[in-house]
Amino acid sequence: MSEDYRLTLVSGGQPLPQGATFTADGRHYIVPFNNQLKVYFISTRQCIRSLKFNKVNNISFEDLVGLKLDTQDQNLIWAFLANGEVLIINWKEKLINPIIKRFNLEKAKDDSILHIIEFTNESFTVVTGKDSNKPHTRNIIKYTQVSESSENYTSSSLSTIRNVILYSNSKGLTKVVMLSKNTSQRVFTTIDLTKPEEKKTIEFPYKSYISTLAISNDGTIAAGTSSGVIHLLYENASRILKWHIDQVNSLSFSIDSNYLLSGGSERVLVFWQLDTEKQQFLPRLNGDIVKIDSQHEEYYTLTLKLDNQNHYEILLLSSLDLQSRLSVTGPRQDFNSDLSNLKKLFKSYQKQSNTDVTKLKYDFTSNFKIHPTSKQLYFINGANLQVFDFFKNEQFLIQKIADTLQTGKVRSEHKLLDPVIKQFSFTNDGKWMATVEEHHHGEIDNLLSKNDLTYVLKIWKFVESQAKSTTSNISISNSWELVTKIINPHGLHVPIISILQAPTSYFKGVAFLTADNNGGVRLWRSNGNGERISWSLRKLKPSSNLYSNSVSLAWSNDSSLIFLGFEDSIIPIDTNTFEEIESSEIGVLQNISGSRIKYLDIVDNNLIVLSKTTLKSINLLNMQENDLVLSINPPKNGENLITTNQSKNLIAVAVNYYNQESSKLNSKIFIFKPYTKIPVFIGDHDDYITSIQWNLENDFIFIDMKSRIGIVSNSKISDDVEVSQVDYAQEMSVLLQNAQSSSEIYKQNDDVDNTGEINGYTKSLDVNSFSNLYENLDSIQLETLFDRVMQVIY
Repeated sequence: MSEDYRLTLVSGGQPLPQGATFTADGRHYIVPFNNQLKVYFISTRQCIRSLKFNKVNNISFEDLVGLKLDTQDQNLIWAFLANGEVLIINWKEKLINPIIKRFNLEKAKDDSILHIIEFTNESFTVVTGKDSNKPHTRNIIKYTQVSESSENYTSSSLSTIRNVILYSNSKGLTKVVMLSKNTSQRVFTTIDLTKPEEKKTIEFPYKSYISTLAISNDGTIAAGTSSGVIHLLYENASRILKWHIDQVNSLSFSIDSNYLLSGGSERVLVFWQLDTEKQQFLPRLNGDIVKIDSQHEEYYTLTLKLDNQNHYEILLLSSLDLQSRLSVTGPRQDFNSDLSNLKKLFKSYQKQSNTDVTKLKYDFTSNFKIHPTSKQLYFINGANLQVFDFFKNEQFLIQKIADTLQTGKVRSEHKLLDPVIKQFSFTNDGKWMATVEEHHHGEIDNLLSKNDLTYVLKIWKFVESQAKSTTSNISISNSWELVTKIINPHGLHVPIISILQAPTSYFKGVAFLTADNNGGVRLWRSNGNGERISWSLRKLKPSSNLYSNSVSLAWSNDSSLIFLGFEDSIIPIDTNTFEEIESSEIGVLQNISGSRIKYLDIVDNNLIVLSKTTLKSINLLNMQENDLVLSINPPKNGENLITTNQSKNLIAVAVNYYNQESSKLNSKIFIFKPYTKIPVFIGDHDDYITSIQWNLENDFIFIDMKSRIGIVSNSKISDDVEVSQVDYAQEMSVLLQNAQSSSEIYKQNDDVDNTGEINGYTKSLDVNSFSNLYENLDSIQLETLFDRVMQVIY
């Protein structure tokens, strides 16, 4: 039965903070992800092509240094990897294998390619050295093609500087500045690549830590410091610029060297007019500015660090009005353990090879859910919920759940902790959502209550509104509207550990259960059906004197029974009376788990129990254990790695483990029937799976540590998903070519009636009405074509 299922990666991935480039005509923007290259058409802000390599070529872009346009063929780009490998890729044409050529550059054994300064097909200049944040030797190497038809390149050293901390190059690609550290001083060395033997040095007399560098085409050096001061260094003079109050993360001169752009933790882009020192500001960006690129005349490119989970946003701004032209990001997971703990985990397994490879010390799982009707993926991201479109492979919206600081935090403001979303759930019809927030009082004033926590339950209503837009007559805007807010719903400082939506049989599913760490359970339901709808507490099971963070809920499909998993006990509750059921028949559930319970669910009258040590299934009709009893080592938040398919009565479990052969984390997905321990499917995955969910149809959706999204389904469905992604741009091109051909026929026919009645009125159409319809045919999206036709007709 295993051949009926297939595990496939279909979308997701994270944009890399470096390497993005414009095409030669400036209309497209190519963004590297950790698992693919995505090509965006800037005017429509849409991705028109995704180039995936890891399946066929086993290529990872995680060590990508940069992308460069081929100087002879506009359809090609060169990708430089840190290990010296160069890939020549056809980004425009639809090919089974878009990699045209690949070769390796010769370099020193322990060195990596760190930066690409200038590039042509015949020669290119790079910075090499040890990939480390500590001071190390940096080499400027020029590679030259042996002959026009040869694939070999010879290398020559232009310059070598020891103990280099930072480096940067000018927009004109002729000047490089390197900051080196000696025993008692720091020195800036400027190298003119047209005369590399002539070096100019400037000593830096201050003690401030230098965090970023930039050099203009005329040789002016800008040095940003951790204190926020920017030093401008000329050949025989210097001056300072002050506005930032925390570390400057990035600097960039404009192409004409008249402006300096700076950014940092304040989340404000600052423009300095160097002649007058006047400033302009672009505030309230989505993240800390970590990179600014002003290489293109029409655009500024910003790389924003959105959180501490290595999530980035690539933001394209118009240089004329500073309006956003394109925003690129990936799924924003909130991992339960910091990813920096990966190194510790690997070291522990390398030291103790006999350790259980499935008993991982750290929990890197995350929490996401699938909306019942839209099938969009919802990710917890701090105080926000990110809505990610699985089919379009792009962020749909960011739903703000709790109020936070609109600006970036600096210095002591980091002690002001933002609220975080701990739990959320949808009703089965997708019209209602419940969220649970945790508010920290923080340490800013050293209050006695700094360790106290406040919990907030919010009920949201799904709102779909129609509005006029610039690209079409009508656009649909989806969002969530807050209906009810309840502070400390289970009592002062009592956390909600679990939340569950009601089955459809209970008041059409419009209700939620919440459970706390003292075993208390509360039922919330709406009041009325009019415009002024609010939610309130309807029933409750009082809390006990016991305490546990292992709390879970399950509700039978007929709504008659609620099961509360508390520590290692399963407590049945009568929905009508909201009292514990103490009959001898059902009492066998009390200690059947054997260890702390992490997850409960009901599948086809079988209670599925995931505990700290076992996965088992219990037949609720006869209160007997089924054959499905397995030893397992789930992480602390193991509920993120198990889900059930209620329509096919299936259970999917993701098991992560340390692969001793590859020294990496891998995973397997098992699919079971509730009454047997023989899996109907076992799938292998090459990374740590952080969460898996049923999409309420036929498939299981999972996401891994690299934010790649996969699907487990039958082969036919998986192949359809894959084909629809790959052929999307090609199908549009064929459609438009056919439309253009038909238009030419009509133009030659003088007897065509060019009027038509639409929506009760008549509008004249002639051969010129559609003159603008066929612009940019190679890049247009199907939705954009439809919008253009509607604009002409209306």
